Amino acid sequence: PTPAPTPAAAPAPKEAAPAADPEKAKALVAEGAAALARERYRDARTAYNQALEADPNSGPALAGLAEIAMEEGKLKYAKGLAWRAVKADPATPRAHLVLGLLAQEEGKTDQAKASYKRFLKYEPTGDRAEEVKRILENLP
Repeated sequence: PTPAPTPAAAPAPKEAAPAADPEKAKALVAEGAAALARERYRDARTAYNQALEADPNSGPALAGLAEIAMEEGKLKYAKGLAWRAVKADPATPRAHLVLGLLAQEEGKTDQAKASYKRFLKYEPTGDRAEEVKRILENLP
């Protein structure tokens, strides 16, 4: 008689991806935004990246990284990050602001206006809102 086939070893169980922690991400985004406001880009980048580790779909973290990239002159990268932020969370004002600034830089006035208006939809008050309103008034 032939011996029974040996059963194949079961594959090792895969480790489950850690669950998203939106509250931790939110706190880290606030830390990143504070550092960004002080132009401490390295500290801001670290906080935003940690926020993405806590919640890979954090639109605000992606938008913060987009703003840093824009400030560093990495415009194509900034645009990609801003679009990822909008895809992750369409109500991310900073992403729309970055897209508006980039479109304006490219001479795409209609796109810039649309992005600025979306920014104002989600952040209608505050210093940045006032600045965006002035920009809109001066666009052709």
